[in-house]
Amino acid sequence: MNSRDNKVYIKKWWDEEDIVFYLEFENDYATKQIEVHGDMTVRLSTERPVVGDYFLYDQTLSDLELEPQDYITEEEFYRIWNLRKK
Repeated sequence: MNSRDNKVYIKKWWDEEDIVFYLEFENDYATKQIEVHGDMTVRLSTERPVVGDYFLYDQTLSDLELEPQDYITEEEFYRIWNLRKK
């Protein structure tokens, strides 16, 4: 966690749907999200919270059941954010 701006970065794989989620949280709320489904990538943000059938995560960070390996760095998040444009 970056204490300067209270941001947290998460990478979570949803086994049932074979989706990888990357999330940026600021002050406990999602501000950016990447969903990777095979070759398809969807990018969501507070400026663009809905893309087709996809919605920016609307629960709090504390609602997620996270393990230590689910936390990633800001650099890893933005590497994927900038790489996978849609």
